[in-house]
Amino acid sequence: MEPLLVGRREAAKLLGLSLRSLDHAVCRGLLKPRRLGRRVLFIPEELKRFASRDHGRIAPVPEGRDARKDAG
Repeated sequence: MEPLLVGRREAAKLLGLSLRSLDHAVCRGLLKPRRLGRRVLFIPEELKRFASRDHGRIAPVPEGRDARKDAG
């Protein structure tokens, strides 16, 4: 049975990303995590959705800017 939620390390491993790149993707709104207390978790379907699309370079968000606003 496939897990219902995976943590950051497992999500990064499944996607072939570093933890830092995973965090940048979340900050840019490219990946939508679930939160359980302080834990950041991902549903496998969200990881599959992310993996099925092309993405440019996942760069850090410049300080003082909200990338989710810039994306729209």
